[in-house]
Amino acid sequence: MQRSTERILTTHIGSLPRPDGLRDLLLARDQDQAYDQSALAQRVRAAVRDAVKQQADVGLDVVADGGYIMPGTRVQVIEVEGNRVVVKEV
Repeated sequence: MQRSTERILTTHIGSLPRPDGLRDLLLARDQDQAYDQSALAQRVRAAVRDAVKQQADVGLDVVADGGYIMPGTRVQVIEVEGNRVVVKEV
């Protein structure tokens, strides 16, 4: 677990706003409309990458995917350090 006597460590909890293109694909999927599965997967990866980068850029101590991993997605734990858990899709 990360600890500090110098400052308060920061993170965030919860879902981050989805980019417009991703939001449209998710809405189509959730409403059983036709959508490009490959484009959805690509947009999710890009959104996660951007969300993590933004958090790191502003100096958050613990970054998260912003709630982008789809329910039911199989993941593999890559690294555990205290409360920090890094996973990847399998």
